[in-house]
Amino acid sequence: MRDTVTKMDVYQVVDEFPSYPGGGSALLQYVGKHYRVPENDVQSTFNLTFVVDKTGKLKGVRIHKKNRKEYSNADNAMIKVFNSMPAWKPGICNGKKVNVLLTQRINVHLE
Repeated sequence: MRDTVTKMDVYQVVDEFPSYPGGGSALLQYVGKHYRVPENDVQSTFNLTFVVDKTGKLKGVRIHKKNRKEYSNADNAMIKVFNSMPAWKPGICNGKKVNVLLTQRINVHLE
């Protein structure tokens, strides 16, 4: 299938899904360290969609099922965090690295 944002050919079902270096707990640590809550825009749940390309880079990071014009400051701050991430381990299909379209839910616990 083709991702409408990046115009890349992507897979949604693969033998090995892409993963953040160190796994899910490391991903949450990275988000916790780099996400800055915008003033007056408290939001606790984000559903991000993006492509992890063959090299592990994230492309076309966006909020799932939301028009860019509807993005809050919190949405934009979370997208910025994902755009600054180190490369992920790419997805594998039939022994080859492939572009994979993912949706990742992030819950932020504000104190």
